Amino acid sequence: WATFVIYDMTEKKQLSEKSIRHDGKELIHIPEQNTMYFLNTGVSPTDIIYTKWDDSLEITYRDSPYHGDYKFWSYIERFGNQSKLITGGGDIFNVEDYSFTHEANIFESTSHVLENVIFDADYFYAVVSSGNNSLYESDKKIWIEKRAVSNPKVVIATPEEMKDIRANNLSFVDGKVFLLANSTEAIKKPSYEIYCYTFDKNLSQID
Repeated sequence: WATFVIYDMTEKKQLSEKSIRHDGKELIHIPEQNTMYFLNTGVSPTDIIYTKWDDSLEITYRDSPYHGDYKFWSYIERFGNQSKLITGGGDIFNVEDYSFTHEANIFESTSHVLENVIFDADYFYAVVSSGNNSLYESDKKIWIEKRAVSNPKVVIATPEEMKDIRANNLSFVDGKVFLLANSTEAIKKPSYEIYCYTFDKNLSQID
């Protein structure tokens, strides 16, 4: 069990709370819905849980209608500024009316995993991996892709595959796409190198 709390940062006081039967991670806020979405943890299969509150700050929660039908892996993110979610399995769900309508999967291969995604106006950049989903496997390949929000199944640009790295995060730095990564040996070693890759917005590698 966990506790969901609404806290007023200005007044520095708790306004409401609700005990829920799921621990969670990857907390995603869609403010126009007064809703938080997250992945449950410690149970199988992984599911998407949403917690919402009304004007009186009464908190309710529910899970998605899917229980193992899709591979969420360990990642969800809001799809741009829309009332949609994209998961680690590449599935896009419309949650505008909490129906979790499945709209598309951006991948052609079921072995691909979405590791991280960032959005920039009409485009998004995704860190994608293939091979064994274990972080310990040296044959895991990771690369980044540029796709259009309006047509997310089509890859617009991708640099040459970068082998033997484990991507951590994408971000925009000074108008460029910045990828932070480390060696696949990182978990096994007490010390390891961190790699920083910089690309322009067409994914031409700068350094």
